[in-house]
Amino acid sequence: MVPAPFKNLAIFSLPLLFILFIPHLSHGLDVEAITKPSADISLSFVQHGKVDKLTVSEGHHVSVGDLLASLEGQVEMVQYQLLTAKANDTTIIKIGQAEFLQKREDLLKMEEAHRNGAVTDWEVDHARLAAETALLEVKLAEFEHAQDQLKHKEFKTALNNLHIRSPVNGIVEEVKIEKGESIQALAPVIRIVDINELLIDIAVPVSNAKSLAVTQQAVIKFADGEEVQGKIDHIASVADSAANTLRISVIAANPGKRPAGERVTVSFPDVEKSEE
Repeated sequence: MVPAPFKNLAIFSLPLLFILFIPHLSHGLDVEAITKPSADISLSFVQHGKVDKLTVSEGHHVSVGDLLASLEGQVEMVQYQLLTAKANDTTIIKIGQAEFLQKREDLLKMEEAHRNGAVTDWEVDHARLAAETALLEVKLAEFEHAQDQLKHKEFKTALNNLHIRSPVNGIVEEVKIEKGESIQALAPVIRIVDINELLIDIAVPVSNAKSLAVTQQAVIKFADGEEVQGKIDHIASVADSAANTLRISVIAANPGKRPAGERVTVSFPDVEKSEE
């Protein structure tokens, strides 16, 4: 029997112990974040010059390879045409080859005459030297022609630097130049963003990040209640030691073309949130 002074204690102790040992029920991992474009690129010319063409404006949709802007390049174009003609011209090589064939034929005749005692050794040596010199001149002409082709290729690359073409499919977000304006090299002039997909960087506690994997599904919820499906695109290899978090990049389709920069909640329903 339980002594009378302890009866009430015995009655209330069992419910109390039951409450203390009920495990915490998790509702998944939710993290607040801000969306970003999947591509956000600032473009610039690699040399200074005056803007000759500007083919886009803000809000313009562009595709990979579309011409966006060009610098004046009339002088460069004339030089390029001259180098093109020179790189394609093989006249000097053909002349050298013809001379070599003739000198080689002369050498063969000299050697035949020498065997018949009609010419001296000096004359044969002289003919042999002329043939060898002609062959070297052909090789020199071929080398110089190869150099001309390399200069042509190099200048073609420099000529392409007069143009800016879109490296991605996207929307022109900013245009900082006007036709006729002189610009400096490497100054940002056009910004292109791609919001067909949205990128979301979140900081997840290291203890939770261990349960995440690349391509794992996520739910992105916007402030107005709309939800879209996403997946983990990248997991950082180095944690933030001060915050004890790991950067996770989530990418999600954006069929409604929502603008980047909105606040969202990223959820991983299958991951239990740790209590630290």
